[in-house]
Amino acid sequence: MKLNLILIFAVLLFFKAAQAAGGGHDEGVPIQVLYQAINFSILVGLLFFLTRKKVAAYLIGRLESHEQAKQQAQQAQAEAEERHKEVSSKLKSLQETEDQTIAKAQTEALEMKSKLIQEAELLAKRIVEEARKTTSYEHEKAKQLLREEAFELALKQARSAIEKNMTSDDQKNLQKQFVDSIGAAR
Repeated sequence: MKLNLILIFAVLLFFKAAQAAGGGHDEGVPIQVLYQAINFSILVGLLFFLTRKKVAAYLIGRLESHEQAKQQAQQAQAEAEERHKEVSSKLKSLQETEDQTIAKAQTEALEMKSKLIQEAELLAKRIVEEARKTTSYEHEKAKQLLREEAFELALKQARSAIEKNMTSDDQKNLQKQFVDSIGAAR
């Protein structure tokens, strides 16, 4: 502020000196221009004096906000670069391990295939063995049934043959043998 006032007075003195050096002629700067320059200098000085704190605070605030924006942009750029490095390294790692992963998957698939084939063969053997056992059991069961039916048929035929061929003398004779065998058993 003091510097501005000193400058204003210096300009005024310069104009006055220039006017005095002219020897009284009106060849220099007219007095009205001098008054206008003084008024303008006073106006600029007052504006500076009244608004310097607000303007300084505004400019400092703008500077700080620009600095914060700059720091945020730098931080975002650093984070983006870091993320880019991570993604690039993961991609490179995946590309390097791609062949290994495919080979491993093929190996696992072959192992699983052979394991499934072994299990299927074992299951088929069990089914065949169970079928053999079932067939053998059913065969023996059918033989037993045929024996029982043959025995019953033979018994029926023998009964009917005995009933047809047996006479009353034969029947009495059989009863006597039966009674004798019971008496001997006592």
